[in-house]
Amino acid sequence: MEPEKEKVKGIVLIDFVKTIRNAKDERLFSYLTEKDRNIVSGVIFPGGWYPLDTFGRCLTAVFEVLGEKNPENARTWGRIFGGKIFSNVYKEISYSAASDVPDALKRFALISKTFFSDSSLELTALDRQSARLRVIRIPELPAIPIYFHVLAGCIEAYIELSGGKNARVECSQTEVNNKKEAVFSARWD
Repeated sequence: MEPEKEKVKGIVLIDFVKTIRNAKDERLFSYLTEKDRNIVSGVIFPGGWYPLDTFGRCLTAVFEVLGEKNPENARTWGRIFGGKIFSNVYKEISYSAASDVPDALKRFALISKTFFSDSSLELTALDRQSARLRVIRIPELPAIPIYFHVLAGCIEAYIELSGGKNARVECSQTEVNNKKEAVFSARWD
């Protein structure tokens, strides 16, 4: 029996799929496998689980073809995606209870655990104008560096929706005990 592969929630995949469909640029499809194309052409359920590899290839296609391989475009995408998802889908349980960024970031870390089957964010440091979040169990996926730019943008959008101003998030990657680790350092006014 094949081991269970890592999965991503449809809510994370759906905007990339919509972008691929709406762009109608055949170059995007060259990044996808036959299985990916079947997923992209089907219905994506926000609460459903999908292969992480498919997500990675969709992300790479959008980043390389439409985003022109520019990390700032990926960050901007993350800000737009983050603003949309946290203003609509997760508004009630994410930041709307108070405009207190530290409290909202605690909820953000909890919500993040529902997006990926085997990876999540852990809040490791927090004060009134800064925070540090660490990615637990970085998946072996070529698109992870691209995703980290998107995630930085999502975190910036979330901080600003929570009442912070001028959010800035930087990501650093290191290896600790032979395991890859990513840390997002966030600051805001």
